[in-house]
Amino acid sequence: MNYRALWELTRFEHALMYGFAVLIGAIISGGELHRVPVISGMLTAIFVEMGTFALNDYFDLEVDRRNERYDRPLVRGDLKPEVALYLGIITIPLGILFSAFINIYCFLVALSVALLGVYYDIRMKEFGIAGNLYIAFSMAIPFLFGGFITLSLTKSLLILFLIAFTAGFGREVMKGIMDIEGDALRNVRSVARVMGIGAAKRISASSYLLAILFSPVPFLLPGKYHGDLLYLFFIILSDLLFLKATFELLKKEGIDFIRKLRKETLYATLFGLIGFLLGAVF
Repeated sequence: MNYRALWELTRFEHALMYGFAVLIGAIISGGELHRVPVISGMLTAIFVEMGTFALNDYFDLEVDRRNERYDRPLVRGDLKPEVALYLGIITIPLGILFSAFINIYCFLVALSVALLGVYYDIRMKEFGIAGNLYIAFSMAIPFLFGGFITLSLTKSLLILFLIAFTAGFGREVMKGIMDIEGDALRNVRSVARVMGIGAAKRISASSYLLAILFSPVPFLLPGKYHGDLLYLFFIILSDLLFLKATFELLKKEGIDFIRKLRKETLYATLFGLIGFLLGAVF
């Protein structure tokens, strides 16, 4: 079994980030924490993420081949397409099952997000900005999901949701620029294809700026992150990377640099997540 290919197929680093986002949401929600519901919530996020990413590569195989996405194991031939299909069929229901052990609200949220994820893989991606909004929502909802576990939502939690949503939306619009040629195969009406690459760059950059503007709010508001220098340190690192991405999007011509920039914004997201986690724990 090619475990590296499975990791790449499921974007398992994203799955872990989603799982930790649930943990962070549960901690800062201010509600009563219990080990089993929190672990079940983390596993819900991990398995649903794994399945939807696997199905994404299954349905996008021809597009990825056109875009020469050799970072995708199906394109390289490291895994058969059926592996991605069966993995999605197994892991998504498993994630929903774990949510059923928490409470009815978590079950309904997990079921809704999972169904939307499958619909996105099959059809919603073609709707362009609606698909971008869904992916941004799926990146942000794990924080609120943590609050649903404890049945408690706070202002800090809502701010984290907004930061993750705006940064995620910017990354998805930017991805549409990178995939503009292959997206024509599925007639994906991405921002880049409908409004042009220039407009997509400006929208993506604006989303990053919004995320940067939201990021110091938890530090200033009363709550878990108020005056937390550890949180502030990692958020500054994250903001600097997003700011770099913003300037490059607005200043550089062409699209050859977008793939590198996508990786840098993933690091920015990771730094932000570390700040959220350390600020919540310590």
